[in-house]
Amino acid sequence: MRSVKVGFVTCVHPFYDLPAVVKHRDAAVEALTQAGCEVVAAPIPRNSLDALEIASLLRKSDVDAVLLFFCTWVAEEITLALARELMDLPMLIWALPYLDRDIPMPSPMSGLTTSGSNIRRLGKSFAYMIGHVTPAKVDQAAGALKVAAVARRLRQARFGVVGYPCPGMMDVGIDEADLQKALGVTAVHLDLDVLLKGYQAASLEAASDAARRLISETGGVKEVSVETLTDNLRLNVGMKELVESNKLDAYCVRCWPELRDQHKITICATHALMSQDGIPNSCEVDLPALITTYLLHQLAGTPAFNFDVTGYLEEEGAVQFGHCGAAAPSLAETRRRPCSGSTCAPAPAPRWNSHFRKAR
Repeated sequence: MRSVKVGFVTCVHPFYDLPAVVKHRDAAVEALTQAGCEVVAAPIPRNSLDALEIASLLRKSDVDAVLLFFCTWVAEEITLALARELMDLPMLIWALPYLDRDIPMPSPMSGLTTSGSNIRRLGKSFAYMIGHVTPAKVDQAAGALKVAAVARRLRQARFGVVGYPCPGMMDVGIDEADLQKALGVTAVHLDLDVLLKGYQAASLEAASDAARRLISETGGVKEVSVETLTDNLRLNVGMKELVESNKLDAYCVRCWPELRDQHKITICATHALMSQDGIPNSCEVDLPALITTYLLHQLAGTPAFNFDVTGYLEEEGAVQFGHCGAAAPSLAETRRRPCSGSTCAPAPAPRWNSHFRKAR
């Protein structure tokens, strides 16, 4: 997962030129960089024209989020100009509790109060925090900026929906106009026949390579031949082509009943490999579940898995999860725990038990 690119703007009143500002600014920039952020540090704006130039710089730099670092009280026209020009970018306001105990007047918290109130009147939302540049506060800021970056990526994401809702699964349906309005996401609809054509045209050599890779990353095959696994992974070749040609960030597929019952193939192994390669996916053309899986993948920086609760093991204090073997192999407790086959045994419960007992 790429690092968060942050536009960092130090906010002070133009009447003030205090050495402590530079010290706090440099400490914050260095700490955020050490925390894994890519920081684009802008010059300190002294008037609204400076603010317009800085907004243009941050847009050209394609930042994921903007951090306004309040070191003193500020001139409202500066922060409002920044907010107006960057309305669509997530914003975090970080105010020092004070710049210098002996000089209380240039209060950064006053700046947060007044600027924050007026930015809200513009209709722009933001997150805020108060504190000195400490490890705890840097972690808080980096975490908030990471979430902000994911929110921005979500608005730009393209979700492939291959096929129509499965019979009887009404709960996966959603008004996509409302979804687009609320989250900004784009649903790209594709017919299941398009995927099947890709499957039929897929290179057997490419599918065989995918099968060998999956076998090498797991404990091997059980109750299914390598040839059958290879044939199923022709869907992997076709799905990759759909993802690339439609510039998809994630996808979901109507797998039942056509693929399983009529064509005697499943897309589960394809889901596992695509997830391992950083393309979140979901079964049963469940777009809300796909969006959740995408968000978890982005926030964790690892594959995520959309599963069903398949059993409550009361006597063991455990819950069993599963969904057709479509999880990325890397999610297993050990590399050799997963396998490829129709009746592969689930992972043993003890590791899950320990988590649930701690949560009680």
